[in-house]
Amino acid sequence: MNVQTDLFRHFDRACADACEWLGLDSRQAFFDLAETWPEHRDRLWAEHGAEGFYTAWRDEAGRANLCTNVIDQFARMPVWLRLWGVFEQLGTVPAFLDYGCGVGATSYAFADRCQAAILVDLPNLGQDWLRWRVRRDQRRNVIVACPEEVAHTAREQFDFIVCVDVLEHLPDPSRIFERLDGWLRPSGLYLHRAPWHREGEDLCEHLPEAPLDWHRPGGGADRLARGYELGAPIEDGGLYRKHR
Repeated sequence: MNVQTDLFRHFDRACADACEWLGLDSRQAFFDLAETWPEHRDRLWAEHGAEGFYTAWRDEAGRANLCTNVIDQFARMPVWLRLWGVFEQLGTVPAFLDYGCGVGATSYAFADRCQAAILVDLPNLGQDWLRWRVRRDQRRNVIVACPEEVAHTAREQFDFIVCVDVLEHLPDPSRIFERLDGWLRPSGLYLHRAPWHREGEDLCEHLPEAPLDWHRPGGGADRLARGYELGAPIEDGGLYRKHR
């Protein structure tokens, strides 16, 4: 099976699972619901700000976000290509972490190739759906967790860490990356993408302070440049290997 066929197969399954869990009677209803997300996003950001925005994805807003997040994750073709390439090369990954996984749709597609997979994000409706998939499929190797549940993870535990479209949402991305760096084993792989805030963009959740923190002297950008080798670039990131 080639990379594109595999993507479409897993996207189709994720859409079907979302429709089943949300009680939608057609694929068109799934896409219609996804289209309502921007109006929910702007309202929730105005009401909750950065602190409570992500955990407010409940009710109709959560349903809309679940649909749009599934679509967005499979639309990130460069990210999918890097994930697919790693698992094709390694076959099995002993310990895998997706930090800031959202609904976890793409990482879940590779969960059967992991001895242990931890998918981490803030609690909301998307995490509820992901836990439902894990229970239904009896994936005993997969743990869905909140950030505080993995905060004290042992050093050098993971062989492959994914942090895609996460750090731009945080005021202190350098601190988070320092934590991830400590969790990754020497010679481990790190898939990184952070589309930092850009002037004039309409994505309220991309914080302007995030790139300032990341690019400060001694910040995340310096740590990544000193400690990692870029193996395969993608826009706003790439697949890196940690130095010994």
